[in-house]
Amino acid sequence: NIGGKTTTLVDGNDLISDILFYDNKIYYCETFTSNLYVMDLNGENKQKLLDCDTTEGFYGGDFHSWYIYNGNLFLQSSMVLYKIDLSTYQWEIFNNDIEFYQIYDDCLYFIDHAETSFTIYKQDLKTKEIEIVLGEGVTYPENEIYSNFVISEDGTFYITQRLPYRRLISYKDGK
Repeated sequence: NIGGKTTTLVDGNDLISDILFYDNKIYYCETFTSNLYVMDLNGENKQKLLDCDTTEGFYGGDFHSWYIYNGNLFLQSSMVLYKIDLSTYQWEIFNNDIEFYQIYDDCLYFIDHAETSFTIYKQDLKTKEIEIVLGEGVTYPENEIYSNFVISEDGTFYITQRLPYRRLISYKDGK
C-alpha cells in the first residue's frame, strides 16, 4: 500500500467474479449464483438485474464473456448469448448456439457450438439474419475447420484454422 485509501463497495458473502464499467455504472456478477447486479460507482443504488434462480428462461451458469455494444450488454452463459438493453434492463436470448463470438460493425460474428460446423457466421444485430462468412456450414466438416478469431479495427479477421492445415490466416472482404 503506497498511502491510498480503499472503500468497500460490496460486502458480505458475495464473491465477485466479473466486473464491467459502463456509463458511470459498475456491472458485476456473483461467482456462485451468477446473479447480475448494477450499482453506481460509489457503491450506492445497487440493483439486481438478473436472478438466475428465478428469472424464467434465463439459464444462468458461468458467464464466459461480457461485451457492451451500442448500449446493450451481451453476455454468454454456457452456449447461449443474452442481450440486455442497458436503458431498460430488458433481456432476450439473442443466439442459443455460440461457442465463440466477436461484435463488429453492427454484426455478431460467431462460431457455433451444437452443430459443431466450425464455421464462422455473421448475424445482423438488428434483423438477426445469419449468413456464412467462412466454412462449409455442415456438421463435422472435413475441411475448413476454424476454431478462434479476432477482428481488427479495419475489419480484417485473424483466424486459427485446424483443417486442412494448422495455421493462422487473415481474411478481409472475401480475400
